[in-house]
Order: sequence, then C-alpha cells, then structure tokens
Amino acid sequence: MMVEATWTLRTDARRARWGAFGALLLLLTLLLGACAEPPNDLMKKAEDALLDATRVSECAEEEYRQAEDMLRQAKALVESGDYDEAAIKADAAYQLAQKAKAKGEANWEECQKAKAALAAGSGAQSGGDRPAKLEAAMLKTIYFPYNESNLSEEARATLQANAELLREFSDAQVTVEGHCDERGATEYNIALGERRAQAVRKYLMQLGIDGARLGVLSWGEEKPADSSGTDAGFARNRRAEFTLR
Repeated sequence: MMVEATWTLRTDARRARWGAFGALLLLLTLLLGACAEPPNDLMKKAEDALLDATRVSECAEEEYRQAEDMLRQAKALVESGDYDEAAIKADAAYQLAQKAKAKGEANWEECQKAKAALAAGSGAQSGGDRPAKLEAAMLKTIYFPYNESNLSEEARATLQANAELLREFSDAQVTVEGHCDERGATEYNIALGERRAQAVRKYLMQLGIDGARLGVLSWGEEKPADSSGTDAGFARNRRAEFTLR
C-alpha cells in the first residue's frame, strides 16, 4: 500500500509539472503571436505599385479598382490587428497593381484612340460648345482631416481626376492654395496650409504633372469657405483648392 501511494504521489507530481509546462508553452505561444508586427514592407510595396500603375489606370480600370479595394482591406486588417491576413491582402494588392500596370501599358494606344473617338463624338453631338480653356471650377477641391496634411484615399481619387484635366489642358498653369479652419495660431495654420498645398502638388507630380505648372500658396485661416463656426464648417475650410495662373 505504501509503495502504491508513493507511486501515485510521484505520478501526480509529474502530471502537475507537465501541466504547468504546457500552460507555460501556451502562454509563450500567445505572447509571441501578440508580438507580431504589421506587414509594413508589404503595405509599402503595394502602395508603390498602385502609384506606379496610376498613370495608365484609365486603360485598366477594373484591375486598378480591385487593387485599390484589396489594399483598403489590408489596411483595415492592420487596424484590427490581423497582421497575417493583412499581409496576404497586401501581397494580392501588389499583384493586382502589377497586372493593372501591365494591362494599361499594353492597351494604352488603343485605349487613347477609343477615348479620342468618344470625345469627338460627344463634341459633335453637343454642337462643339466645350470650353477651349480649363476653368478653375473644373478642378475639384481636396479636403483634409483636422490638423492633418496627409492625403486620404478619397483625396487621391479626386486628384487623379484633376490630373486627367491637367493633362488634357496641357497649357494650363495653376496655384494650389492651402487652407485651414480657424482653430490654432495664425503662424501654425499658415504652415499647415503650406503642407497641405505641398502634399497636393507632390501627388500631382507623381501622377505625371510637370511641377513647373503647379504653384503653391498658403492662406492659413484667412479665407474660410464657411464662417458658421460649426464642425461641418470647419471641415469645409480644411482644404486645398486650385486657381488658374
């Protein structure tokens, strides 16, 4: 009986030790998983590929939209902490962007001819009354979050449309004017307006617009689009808009 009891105690002790060891292994596994880092390199690679494909995106619209959507999904997964799935999505966005670029380049000449023919047909139907010069109102305003100068996805899409117009009216020169809402010191808002205008200019240059055509001016808080003092008014004032030179 004594031997049996001793063996049982030893067995229970071994089981307890192995149980504690297993729990420790599980804890280490969880900690290592929690320390995983976001796939920043893959995200940057996908973003660069998308930017590179932008210049021919009009001739590979479906693939380009798919790449944009995949990158948005990757960014959302990073925000939620699902880094493994984010890496998969980011790589897929890169592959789609590469595909969009290849297709756009291959179809560029034919695509441009089709666009020119469509434009000629539209001009004939409308009596040829299209303005011969670019008008400032045709270039859409860019909006920014509070205290930010980074371009959102929506802002980038708007600038892509603006770049198309600037390519079409290749003799037009514009000034990008940066604006802020009334909160903050005057000097700070002047600097913030400058950063916003420069961000717009830089992105347009990445889209192939000659920087010599793009001036920059900051008005800070001096020229509000909305003087209501409301949150909606502040949002309308945080902008970059275009004037013809």
